[in-house]
Amino acid sequence: PVDVLIIHANAVEYMGDVLAKLNAFGEFNSIDTYDARYATPTLEDFEGYETVLVWSNYVYYDKVALGNVLADYSDKALMTSSEVVRSLIRQLMKQEGVEFKEPVLESNKLYIKT
Repeated sequence: PVDVLIIHANAVEYMGDVLAKLNAFGEFNSIDTYDARYATPTLEDFEGYETVLVWSNYVYYDKVALGNVLADYSDKALMTSSEVVRSLIRQLMKQEGVEFKEPVLESNKLYIKT
């Protein structure tokens, strides 16, 4: 089991549904959330998490600062790729009828092609 941090810019009332579905898998030690609509997490906020999920339905407080801290997290080798988590997220998204899109790295920028 892994510890997961969800960094989101999403309405809080929708997070309960996401957390319930992720917890139903029973594969996580903990799942914590950080609402990035009102502040940007620091590198210290990421410590102790094997996996970080990031998404937004609204605007991030500071998208550039968030990108920088995610890059720093990755550079410090704190972020690991977890096939277990990826597989569970794919299953959940498939159950909900949502297409899973892999991130693409081009010209030193990571994004999701639409």
